[in-house]
Parts: sequence; C-alpha cells; structure tokens
Amino acid sequence: MRISKPILILIYAVLLTLFWVMIPHKENWTPTYHPKDKLPYGCYILHHALQPNKILSFRNELPDSLFRYAKKENASIVYLTDFFSPSPYEMSNLLSFIEEGGKVIIAASSANEIVHDSLHIVWDVDVSSVVDSVHLQWTTNEGDTLLWHAAAPEMPRSYISFAELNDEEDSLGYELNFVYDTLVVSSNKIDVIAMSASIGKGRLIVHCQPIIFTNMGLINDSKPQVEMLMNILGGHSFVQDLFFSERALRERGAFDLKGSHFESVNKSPIYEILRHDYLRWAYYSLLVGILLYFLLSIKRRQRAIPVWQPPANESVGFIKLMASLYLYSQDNKKLLEKKIKWLNTFIVYRYGIRDFDWSHKSTAMLSQMSGFNPEKLDRIANIAAKYQEQKTISDGYLKAANQMINEFVYHYIKVE
Repeated sequence: MRISKPILILIYAVLLTLFWVMIPHKENWTPTYHPKDKLPYGCYILHHALQPNKILSFRNELPDSLFRYAKKENASIVYLTDFFSPSPYEMSNLLSFIEEGGKVIIAASSANEIVHDSLHIVWDVDVSSVVDSVHLQWTTNEGDTLLWHAAAPEMPRSYISFAELNDEEDSLGYELNFVYDTLVVSSNKIDVIAMSASIGKGRLIVHCQPIIFTNMGLINDSKPQVEMLMNILGGHSFVQDLFFSERALRERGAFDLKGSHFESVNKSPIYEILRHDYLRWAYYSLLVGILLYFLLSIKRRQRAIPVWQPPANESVGFIKLMASLYLYSQDNKKLLEKKIKWLNTFIVYRYGIRDFDWSHKSTAMLSQMSGFNPEKLDRIANIAAKYQEQKTISDGYLKAANQMINEFVYHYIKVE
C-alpha cells in the first residue's frame, strides 16, 4: 500500500518530536527568580501555588516607581535575588517606604555592605553544611515560639548574624531604633535564616534563602514556610520586584540565561524606556498617537467637488469661424453649394419630401405645401439647378441667392 505524502510527512514530524523530547537536555540552574521561568530556580510555581489566597504580580521598574505602585495598590513588596545590591539612595528610600507603612520581604543569598550597615546584620554562607529537612522556629520578643516543618532543597545554607557596630558608625542616617524577631533553622547548630522587624508603621522580613520561593523549593515542600512568611506581613496583595533580580544577573555576567525570560528582555531595544515612568508613558502616548493617525488616515476622504459651470453655447462662434474661413478663401460657389444642401435638408425634415430634385413638379408641390410664392420658389429652383454650370459666382449673385433661401425658410417660421 502506498502512503500519501501528507501522512508520510506527519509520521516524520511525530518521530522527530519524540526524538527531541527523549533527548536528555541540560538543565539551567541559574537563579533567575523570574515569575515566568519554569527553570529550577525560577518562580513560575510561586505565582500559581498561592492563588487565590494571595495575589502575586510582578514589575520590572525603578524602585521609586515600584514604591508608588505598592502604595497605590496597598501591596507588599517581595525582593527575590541572589545578591541584593541597592545604592545608598535606593536603600534610604526603601527604609522610608517601610517607615511610612510599607511591608517588604528581602529574600537574598547575600547583600552588599550598604544593606549590612543599614540593617545592622551580616549575610554569611556555611558552605560545608547541606540540609535536607529542617525545623523552622519563630522567636518573638514576647517569648512566643512557633514551629513548623519544611524540607529545604540541597544547597549551601546561608545564615544571618548581627553586625558589630562601632559608636562612630552611621548607617545612612538611620539609628538602630527597632528590634528583630528571629526565624531560626534547627540543625546541628542554630543559625538564623530570617529576621522580622517593625520599622515605623511598616514591617520588614529579611530572609537569606530565596531558594524556598523557587520552583525547586516549592516542589520540596517549602510552601508552608512561604505562606507563613507572607502571613506575618499580612495583606492579600504582593508584588515581586524584578529590578534587583536582573541587576544581580547583570553584575555577575557569567550566568547562563538560556531558557529564561530575562534573555529575551535583554534583547529588547525598548527595555530601558519601559523601566522609567515618564519615558514609558511618553512611549505609550506615541503609540496611541500613531494608531490614531492611521485610523484617521485610512478613512475614505471625500474628494473636492468642483463647481459646475454650464456649457457655453459655442455654436454661433463655430458658425462664424467656418464662415470666415469660407469667405477668406473667396470660393462663392462652394458657399452656395453648402447653402443649397442645407436647404435640401430643411425641406426633407420639414415637409417630408425625400429625393427632392427641384423639378417643376416638385417645386409646385413644395409651393402648395409651404404656401410660399411660386415665382420666388421657381427662382430658388433655377439657382439650385444651374449654379453648378457656372465657373464663378459673384458676390452679388451669392448674396441674392442667400436672401431668397432665407426668405423661404423664415416664411415657414412666420407661418408657424
């Protein structure tokens, strides 16, 4: 049995697809923390596992723009990054946002000195310890203790310790006027993995293992830990920041972004424009303006209607032109011939006499029908019958003939 070409192509396509699926692919372990990444250290599951109890959105824009958005939407901000590295200005604005009532989770494997000095804590990594299952304990200033179990992914464990501050140190103008509650991990030795503090009207949670928020962490049963951290902040709406996540990847340029949405973002020429509020709105306004221009341009345009001018009567002018041409040529015989032909046409249309030959019988019948003087009509017949025999015709003869013919025609008009 012969297989048709479409079925053969379909079979080949299915086989190639199965071959591609069954080939072992190298997994990308880059900690991107992008909410659309399905990589092990992406956050695709995070933005779906907590729905509808928690609403998570994400934005990639400058910190000031993010703070305005969070205030407007009454949302808590979640920073997930491998290295949290704000500038002094950005860190100062972050603390001001928290003091005014903002709620923030900073989950980072490490942070720069500005964060250490501002929060009076230090990130560190115990590279020799790898944990599978841990017990998390929340110790508050009031002595309350909550315990819950969570399995952590196998990776070096970061921990937090309090910084030793000298009296001369001034961390961005902020004094240590808040006290931390601690979230600790119970293993062979007690290491602090998270701290929570009330700053002004807001609240801050610092976490040193952002891995629990990723796809790998949630698959390994870290969802209870994530939910409890969010419950500490309270509220229903959270927004994940991508600005510092991308900054960490860009500053440590050795990361492989294949398969991540950051890879496509970095290739976009309008990426920097969309990150700034004013430039973004200017860009949107430009697009709307271009769209409106095309919508108005494709509308059918009514052509200008010219003012109609009635056609002028050029018959008299044409007649005068033709007459002047004949008179200029001085061919009176030709002019008389034209006049006789015109008279014959008039007789046919007026009296219905076809093949009028200017004989005596025809002339008598025409005289009877028209009521014109027979003698004058005989003169016209004599001119019509004999003008061909003359070599030349004088002006006087032409004038007399024209006058008699006109008299016959106008006699008909008078009778009417």
